[in-house]
Formats: sequence, structure tokens, C-alpha cells
Amino acid sequence: MSKEALMWVIESAPGVSPHWIPVLIGLARHADKEGRGAYPSQELLAEYARKSDRAVRNDLTALEKAGLIRAGNPSLVDHFPPDRRPLVWDLACEKRREMKATDRKPTSGRSTGRKHTSSRSTAGNTSENRRNRRSERNDRKHTSTRTDRKHTSTRSTESPQRETAGQRGTTGSTLPPKLSNYVGTQAGSTRVPDWAKPLIDALGIKGIAVSWSRTSNLQWVIVQQLMKSHGIPYLVHLAGTRWNPRNPIKFGTLLIDIWREYDAPPVGSPWHPSRQTQTTPGPGTQKPPHCGHPDCDPASRLRETEDDQGLRRVHPCPDCHPNVQKGHAA
Repeated sequence: MSKEALMWVIESAPGVSPHWIPVLIGLARHADKEGRGAYPSQELLAEYARKSDRAVRNDLTALEKAGLIRAGNPSLVDHFPPDRRPLVWDLACEKRREMKATDRKPTSGRSTGRKHTSSRSTAGNTSENRRNRRSERNDRKHTSTRTDRKHTSTRSTESPQRETAGQRGTTGSTLPPKLSNYVGTQAGSTRVPDWAKPLIDALGIKGIAVSWSRTSNLQWVIVQQLMKSHGIPYLVHLAGTRWNPRNPIKFGTLLIDIWREYDAPPVGSPWHPSRQTQTTPGPGTQKPPHCGHPDCDPASRLRETEDDQGLRRVHPCPDCHPNVQKGHAA
């Protein structure tokens, strides 16, 4: 680092724009005492100046046009590969600006033109005077007029109650009426409808527990249509195929998006809602005895298995499902 080149940039460089100073200081850091032979890379100058490479190139072009830098000796970078050689720059240290009277350093640490305006006299700085000044300060502390101030605040203690009522959308709301009603309807729309509880219970039996707090009214209508077109067992089956216990689904809105990716099962499929209704044993018939398998649901007789990828699948139990028993009997 050259101290002379750095001091030239700070004190004597003429016509330097404030935007060029970081790049000019970076060049002075790599120059010699006469300001020659500086060849830092543009990436290093960009790191010094906290600028982009394009901004550094623009500053170098502007400095060269202003006559503050010029091209140096290119033989100084012969030891670099031809495609990695940086540009060599010389600082025009011979150019200096004219110093104004205000820019000159004072001859002493304190300006001689400043007058002493303090009214305190050192002649009276005795022990008795110090005790008198200390007693006067104590008297001023005890005679402060802050205790005479009255409480002029117009805020009453009922304002927090009014704000709470406004947030709930009741009488005395600080919110507009339409916004208060909107908040009330949104708070009530997070409740799970009664007709969707069989689907939620079936998912819970398979260990699929998600939050339905983000489900809107329109999405609940879509769920109702999916229950009619796809059937609850097929929806549980689709959710089980995409369920990963290592990274479980958190919200039911994602389950709705998964269900909408699949079409309704065809008429001949065992997952079709009409087929499920026909194969459901009536009140006069009896289900075959439960096989006792730990992965088989005693109510729906659906068995859950896990493949090699860790995905769960639900299928009719081959030992105790009514459809499978009829198929074996036939």
C-alpha cells in the first residue's frame, strides 16, 4: 500500500466525483509511491467499492476521461496468463487541486479566532463557592414544578373494551360494518360441516390427521362433490397413497388438490360409490368374521399396506372383506 498515493486521493486529487472515490482508493492501495503500476482486477475493485463489475468499469472510464488515471506499463502483468491479465493503471499524482483557506489545517489544536464565552470565573472557584453551588442544585431538585402537573390525557379505560368489541364485529366496533361482518363470517367458516365428519373420521382411522382451518366455503363445496362422485373409501385410498409419515401433510387444502387430480372411478370399479353401496351388507346379512390382522379395519374391512417407497395403500382385506369372500365362493 502506498501512503503517498492514498493521501493524494484524499487531499489533492482535483475534480473527483464522490462516486469515483472508492475505485480511486482501491487503485491507490496497489500503486507505488509515485502512483504507478496499479493492476488490481475489476472483481477486487468491485469488492472494495461495494459495486458491480459494470459500475467499476464505468468509473474507470470516467476517471480516464477526467485525466486522473492513465494506462500504465503492460509488462508488469506478463506473469499472468494471456486471458487473465488485468489492466495496469497509473495515478496522475502530479495533478493537484488548489487549497482554499478553509481547507488548510490550523496551526494549533484550538482556533485562535474563537473567543472564550464562558462567564464562569476561575478566581471564584473556592471551596465555599463550590458548596454554595451544590446547595443551590439540591434546592432546585426539591422545588421542581413537575408535581403540579395535572393529568390531561383524554383516553379512558373503556377504550380497550371498545377495541376488543370492534375486533369481534359487535356493537361499538372501530372497524367498518362490512369489514366487521367479514371477520365474523370468516371466523365461523373454519368449522367442519356435519356431513364431512364421516370423511374426517375415515381419514383418522387410517392415521391421516390434517388441519381444516384454512378451508374456505367454496372448498367445502368441492369436498361435498368429491364425496358424491368419488366416494369416501376412494378418497381415503387416494390420501393414503400420497401420505408420507416422514413428511406428513399439514392442511386439508392440499388433500383437496390431490383428490381433484384423479377422475371418479368407473362404474365397474370396486371403488365406485354405487358398487360400495351395493356391496355394503344390509341389516339382515352378517359380515364374515374379522381376520384379526392388525392392519385390517374391523368396520370397513380395508387393509393398509406399505410399499418399498414408504407409501401407504388401502385395499379390501383378502381374508374378511365381503366382496373378496364372495369372489372366493364363486
